[in-house]
Amino acid sequence: MSERHIGTLKFMHLTRGYGFLVTATGENHFVHLRDLEESSINCDLLKDGVTKFEYTLQPDTRNKTLKAVALKILD
Repeated sequence: MSERHIGTLKFMHLTRGYGFLVTATGENHFVHLRDLEESSINCDLLKDGVTKFEYTLQPDTRNKTLKAVALKILD
């Protein structure tokens, strides 16, 4: 699953450690705080509805859904 996706931060719940990205077609992709940190992203700079990301999807080991990984903030 090396296809790159582009999505906007729908929301990030820092206390709970997760959020969602939404694509231009309306798909929601789960994002975990740990994956943002592993991508060296400063979570204090994130703005709901504004910050755009490029990322890939991979299976989440905790359930049968996909999660965003290898995240990069787009200018």
